[in-house]
Amino acid sequence: MLRTSSRIPSSLESNAITTAFQLKKSRREKIIDLTESNPTQVGFRYPEREISSIFGKAETFLYEPEPRGLLSTRSFIAKNCSPLIGPENVWMTSSSSESYSFLFKLLCDPGDEVLVPTPSYPLFEGLLNMDGVRPRFYSLEHGKGWWLNRSHIEREVSQKTRAILIVNPNNPTGNFVSENDQEWLLDFCRIKNIPLIVDEVFFQFPVQGKGRSFSEFLKEDVSLFVLGGFSKQFALPQVKLSWILSNIDASGAEQLDWISDHYLTVPSLQQHACKKLWGALSSVLPQVRERVNRNYSLLCREMESSQVKVLACEGGWNAVLSLPSSVNEEETVLGLLENRGVLVYPGFYFDLPFQSSLVISLLLEEADFRSGIQALRDSL
Repeated sequence: MLRTSSRIPSSLESNAITTAFQLKKSRREKIIDLTESNPTQVGFRYPEREISSIFGKAETFLYEPEPRGLLSTRSFIAKNCSPLIGPENVWMTSSSSESYSFLFKLLCDPGDEVLVPTPSYPLFEGLLNMDGVRPRFYSLEHGKGWWLNRSHIEREVSQKTRAILIVNPNNPTGNFVSENDQEWLLDFCRIKNIPLIVDEVFFQFPVQGKGRSFSEFLKEDVSLFVLGGFSKQFALPQVKLSWILSNIDASGAEQLDWISDHYLTVPSLQQHACKKLWGALSSVLPQVRERVNRNYSLLCREMESSQVKVLACEGGWNAVLSLPSSVNEEETVLGLLENRGVLVYPGFYFDLPFQSSLVISLLLEEADFRSGIQALRDSL
């Protein structure tokens, strides 16, 4: 048997929910997928001819390997993402996952630790493990909204802490980091000399709130990395183009260049096309925002007289539903899938701090979304 790395989980078997979902798909049964996160599958109108013509331009085929990305692309990203920085503060990557991996390599030795919020998307633990870095979790607290558990962060920081990671707005809770929490976190990182990694891929999708981007603090004397990308901002995951905005010093920048130079994965086609794509895709953003906000309002109305409580959502693509504590999450998800053909996430996928909760996507077209949440409401 092939001997493999301990960075990979010992078991990769599908859980009961995934197994049931794949079985239904294999039988070609109708499924309303309320976990859908792929915007290209839910009926948005893309300027396909314009996108095709942009990639067909001769200049997009010129290959110019640069560790940080093309100067013209970085200049455009700096201009559109933060007035406080220039192209020297931008690194292009092929995805947010790659951005994380570059930063974990830059900041951590094997066995070091990064603080990660919980609840949050389960991607981070896997990415950290693959770079030989240990995740330590700090909690977001819920009451009238979500906020940082500051004392928990203080307790979790150790001699091995090399970075703190935060998501703004968080996925799946949908909360923007409050201005008070932002200022406290920046001060804390400054005092402790700990870099701060901020994921803002959903920042362009406010629902019932408004956030302040951490890019406004790139002139502060704290090491800051702000992540963004086309996949979420323009609902175009197949265009592999993301970025890191950072204020790190010349020595740190040189080392990040060295890491990137060993991969050079950012496609030249996307970089050359970035400016034109940005303009062409400006029509997609309003569609996504309108869909997400409309579906969230519909969700709140449909659940108003039920036992399901819809938690306040300030931004992003997901909504969290709190259920009566007597309801079993996994049994509910399996029953809904098997009996109603509707797929939702159980809250434990995201380490939500409730006895029973569900997470659903707000991206579906309205007719399917309405059918799915009505089936969910009726089943409960």
